[in-house]
Amino acid sequence: MATTVTQPTQIAAITYTIRDYLTNREDYAESMKKMKNIGFKAIQGGKPAFFTNEEFKDLLDENGLMLCSYGGSLDRMRGDFDALVEEIHYFGCTATSIGAIPVEYRDTEEGYYTFVKEFNMLAKKFADNGIDLMYHNHAQEFRRFKSGKRGIDIIFEGFDPLYTKFMLDTHWVHSGGDDVLKWIKKCEGRMHTLHCKDYMIDPDPSITDLGLAPKLFAEIGEGNLPWQQIVDTALSIGVKWFVIEQDFSRRNPFDSLAISIKGLQNVGLK
Repeated sequence: MATTVTQPTQIAAITYTIRDYLTNREDYAESMKKMKNIGFKAIQGGKPAFFTNEEFKDLLDENGLMLCSYGGSLDRMRGDFDALVEEIHYFGCTATSIGAIPVEYRDTEEGYYTFVKEFNMLAKKFADNGIDLMYHNHAQEFRRFKSGKRGIDIIFEGFDPLYTKFMLDTHWVHSGGDDVLKWIKKCEGRMHTLHCKDYMIDPDPSITDLGLAPKLFAEIGEGNLPWQQIVDTALSIGVKWFVIEQDFSRRNPFDSLAISIKGLQNVGLK
C-alpha cells in the first residue's frame, strides 16, 4: 500500500477538464507532463483502465503529482466496493466522491430521498475504511418541487454529517440561483474540497437579444464570481483543496487551466 503524501499545495485540477486528451497511455503520459509544466502538483481523478496501479503511481511520481482525492464511480461503489477501497488506499487518498445524483433519482422528490439513503449507507461504509465520501452538486439540485422543497435542501438536511462530506461547485451553485458564499458557510465542518470554476455571460457582442446571452463556464478570474471572498470564506471553514474544473472551454483546456491556476494564486493560494 502506498503511503499518504503530505499536501504540497492547495490547488488541484480534476482530470475531467482534459478528458479528451486522456484516451490512451501515450496521450495520458503527455498530458501529465503538461500539467506539471503548468505548475500543478495535484490532480483529482482515478486510475485509467489502461494502467496498472504501479504504472499510474510511477507516472504521477515522475511528474511530481499526487491525487488530492480519488475519482468516484457509483457503479464501482455498488458492485466492486472492496477493490475500490483497496485502490483508493494504494494511492494514499482519504476521500472519493459521487459527481452527480444518478439519473434515476433526479426527477422526483421521492428520488432525492432514496438517493440520500443510499449515499448515507455508502458514506458509512467508506468511513469505516478511513475514507470520506463527498457529493458534488450541479444546478439541477436547486430545482424546487411542488412541496416547496428543493433537491439541495433534501440532500443537505438528509446527509448524515457524521459520515458525509460536500464538494460544492462554485459555478453550479451560482447557476442554480443561490449564493456561493452562503453555501460555503453552510458546509462548515462538512467540506474540505471545493470545486472552482467561474461563471460568465457570453461576451460575444453580436448577441444583443436581452434573453439570449448564454452563461458560460469560465476560467478563474474571467467571470463574475467574487474569488477573493470565495477563497477567504472557504479557508475560514476548513477547506484544504481548491480543485479547478472547467466542463467546456473556448480555449485549449490546458490554456484554460493555466489561466485558472494563476487566478487562484492571485487571491493567495499556493
